[in-house]
Amino acid sequence: MVTSLDGAASAQGRSGSIGGPGDKALFGAIRRVADAIVVGAGTARTENYRMPAEPKLLVIVSRSLDLADDLPALVTGRETGRKPIVVAPRSAPADRIARLATSAELVLVDGDPTPTDAVEAAADRGARVISCEGGPSLLAQFVEDDLIDEWCVTVGHCVLSGTAARILAGRPEQRRDVVLTSVLEHEGTLFLRYLRSASQQG
Repeated sequence: MVTSLDGAASAQGRSGSIGGPGDKALFGAIRRVADAIVVGAGTARTENYRMPAEPKLLVIVSRSLDLADDLPALVTGRETGRKPIVVAPRSAPADRIARLATSAELVLVDGDPTPTDAVEAAADRGARVISCEGGPSLLAQFVEDDLIDEWCVTVGHCVLSGTAARILAGRPEQRRDVVLTSVLEHEGTLFLRYLRSASQQG
């Protein structure tokens, strides 16, 4: 995840401008080692998500199936048959389920989808290294469910003020202790890597 010095997770609704070229390079490196990318539907819409390089999986978590037909990942699903996995409630509107069935592999669950549902969907298809790319609400649910082993956080060299969410938002306070393992710097931007502390190893 990326944050400004004062804790904003996005600038004008998007995160990419905070981290700069160094963050883009690191983002690509992390993606290369992941078997699956998990992302919330809101972030997929805002950041115009595309399918990652094959054979990586893309898992989109959605409570409403409110995904536009022109989302690049769905276009790829229709045109090539290489579909994103969309985890959604079984109670979602039937017309949306029918529409997305042609462009996504739907995993329908009882109640609102959870991070565990997303992780299991990826693991059932062979993924072992799973990267959660947000947004803040989904990431906070990952923390609540204690599913994060490693944090990679970019701190941009800017302050933004305003009302942007933090990298975790919308869930009750949950403390998780972590251990700093590396610090990199590029043109004033910091790249921090943390691991789950030994006392919280599951």
